Amino acid sequence: MGMDKPIVKKKWPARKLIIYGILAIAAIINIFLLKFADHSCDFNIDTDRVVISTVEKGIFSEYIPIVGSIVPQNSVEIKSFESGVVSSVYIPSQSYVKKGEKIFTLSNTTLWMTLSTNQTQVKMFKEELKSMQGQLEKARGAVTQEQTETEREYKVIHDKYEYMKCLFSEGLISSYDFEDYKSLYDLVLKKKSISQDVREKQLNFLETQVSNLKVSVAKMEQMLALLKQQYNRLTIYAPVSGQLILKAPKGRVVHQGEVIALIERKENWFIRSSVNSEIVKSIFPGKLCFFECQDKSYILKVKKIGKIQPYKKQEVEFEFINPIPSELVQRQVLFIQLPLSPPVSALLLTRGGFYNSTGGNWVYVIDKSGKCAVKRSIRIGRKNPRYYEVLEGLQQGEEVITSQYDDFYDKDRLMLK
Repeated sequence: MGMDKPIVKKKWPARKLIIYGILAIAAIINIFLLKFADHSCDFNIDTDRVVISTVEKGIFSEYIPIVGSIVPQNSVEIKSFESGVVSSVYIPSQSYVKKGEKIFTLSNTTLWMTLSTNQTQVKMFKEELKSMQGQLEKARGAVTQEQTETEREYKVIHDKYEYMKCLFSEGLISSYDFEDYKSLYDLVLKKKSISQDVREKQLNFLETQVSNLKVSVAKMEQMLALLKQQYNRLTIYAPVSGQLILKAPKGRVVHQGEVIALIERKENWFIRSSVNSEIVKSIFPGKLCFFECQDKSYILKVKKIGKIQPYKKQEVEFEFINPIPSELVQRQVLFIQLPLSPPVSALLLTRGGFYNSTGGNWVYVIDKSGKCAVKRSIRIGRKNPRYYEVLEGLQQGEEVITSQYDDFYDKDRLMLK
């Protein structure tokens, strides 16, 4: 039988041992560097990517923001007296208008044609009346002249008839001659009576015609005056002074009685807001509130509170304490501050996204050089929609990064570029 050979264990080559040794030493060095290296200023950040706020000394108060809108208490409605198309607008909407200023002009073709036709008819009837009055005066003159001639002729015949009558009674003329002249006298007398009756009827007819024409002209002039009044109403003027709100733009067709504009008088404005029932519990008539306009603060007072109904919004009305700012317009939205605590003097820090990253326990404060922001512990108290109340850790005038820290919250220092 053959004998078994002993197994000889192979040794690692020296080259391989050197390589593994170098790798092990490098790993140890990296671990050491990661553990003991200074990372406090190893994060660069562009200042355009962050929001920097200054710590201010000011008045702090807890408040709830309420949205309200300006409502006019007494709006003056401007209605169209006539139908028509808005042809001209002289004052733009939202502008201040004075009483008596021209606002609109409407065009109404039908009314204009009716007015023109009536003016022509009145002119024609007046001319006809003038002609008829001339005929009447001429007829009166002719009647007077004819009456004079008739009276003269009648007097001659009458006198001769009386003379012939005396001669006949004394027997100086025959009955035949007397009767013949008497027939002539009776004929003249009858002619006089008929002529007088005809003249009276002619004059009465002409006088009636003139009278009827006068009545017709008077009625037509009255109608013309009404049409002119209607036509003049197509131009609309401001009945009172105030802020103008147009309802009908140029080119729009409006109907009689339609509201085409409003005038709001600022002295009658108030603010109306819809407030959650939970918030309404902290409001009472006379409570003072605030709003800002053009960097100025104005005071409001709660005027009226609607009936409180659970889980529903209630209407709250506010009135102005100060003079109403000229910049405000009706139905403008205002952001009202409803105080929940008395105002106190405090250090104020603008609210921002950093709070979500740090819980308000620390912030990045920019050093005096302005090139580095250092992490610093602070203590924040109350807050309102605009500011945090700073209790500890910051001083007035210091600059703080108030935007969110999600990208670098684990850094102790930031290098600003």
